[in-house]
Amino acid sequence: MLHRLAESFPWLRTAVELARLAAFLVFAGLGFRIVWLEKRKRDSQPAIAQFIIYALVVSCLTGLTQIEAWPFTTWALVHHVSQKTMVDWKLEAVTASGKAYPIDPRFIEPLPYEDFDTWLKKRFLALGLTAEEIRIASGTPHTITTEQARVAQFLVARLEDARTRFRNGRPPGTNGWLLGRLSAPYHFDRPTVWRSSADIPETSFVGLRIWQLEWDVEERYRDESRVQRRLIFHYRS
Repeated sequence: MLHRLAESFPWLRTAVELARLAAFLVFAGLGFRIVWLEKRKRDSQPAIAQFIIYALVVSCLTGLTQIEAWPFTTWALVHHVSQKTMVDWKLEAVTASGKAYPIDPRFIEPLPYEDFDTWLKKRFLALGLTAEEIRIASGTPHTITTEQARVAQFLVARLEDARTRFRNGRPPGTNGWLLGRLSAPYHFDRPTVWRSSADIPETSFVGLRIWQLEWDVEERYRDESRVQRRLIFHYRS
């Protein structure tokens, strides 16, 4: 990619920085030109057209080269080359009989599930462990620490509250308490898991399991079942 090439040579990095500065100055100059023309009550339509064309061209160039030039972005947050191997976590709520049910992402509201998921993957398994213990554990099941048990207990309680609300005919989350379906969605939303009473048990949730899913992107594209599952956390109150 061109952005990696630009980082490889000092002289090229300097040229890129100068190009970024020039792109911004031209952008600002075209914008001020429009203001200047309108204040003098002159025809600003050609200047506006030039400004729009310039913005579109530079936006396309930053996207193609993947070299950011503020205020033009590569939109890397939602656009990047997929990794060959993907890893994700799947959470399950467990009943006293040992039967597991997929969780509904609405159970953690008002916290967005994406924020909860990010924290969980980065911090949860490290709670109560030293740096050396984290290195040795490396995502494998281990003795649950006091801190992890407290978080798991909290999550099970939230799941049980969500199950109770859903069994009583209400949404499992709390965001729709006032406007219902008209409530504002999150920027990143996940599909609902609990759609009917058949998706949840009649008895209470008492435990939590976390599975790590790993798959090769190409293999799973050809066969959806090509996913490796490994239990990395199991809590029961």
